[in-house]
Amino acid sequence: MAFYTGKTGTVSIATASQPLTDWSADFKSESIDVTNFSSSGYQENYAGISSADITASGPYDGSMGAQVGDSAAFVLTAGSGGISYSVTARITSVKIDVNVRGVAMCTLTATSNGSYSVSV
Repeated sequence: MAFYTGKTGTVSIATASQPLTDWSADFKSESIDVTNFSSSGYQENYAGISSADITASGPYDGSMGAQVGDSAAFVLTAGSGGISYSVTARITSVKIDVNVRGVAMCTLTATSNGSYSVSV
C-alpha cells in the first residue's frame, strides 16, 4: 500500500494553482432507510445524495482564483503521483487573517455543486 506525503500536495481553483499549505475533503453519501417487515430484522438502505465539503488554507498572496458564491473547479492532489480529486464546488466562505508578526493567511470552504471524481 502506498503512502503519500503532504509536502507535495496541491490545490488548484478554477485551473489556477494556489500556494496553500493544507486541504481536506469530506466525501459523504446520505443513507436512505428502506427497512421493512421483510428485512428479516436487518437494516436495509439505498445510497442517497452524495456530497463533498472542502477546506483549504495557507499563506494569502492576494488571489484565490474565485470568490465567495462562485462555483469553481477544484483539483486536490495528495502528493506527486498520488490520488487526485476533481470537485466542482461552490465557495461558501473565504477568511483572511492578518497578523503583524506573520504572513497573511487565508482559509476557504466550499461544498460540492454537481459530480466529482477520484483519479489514481
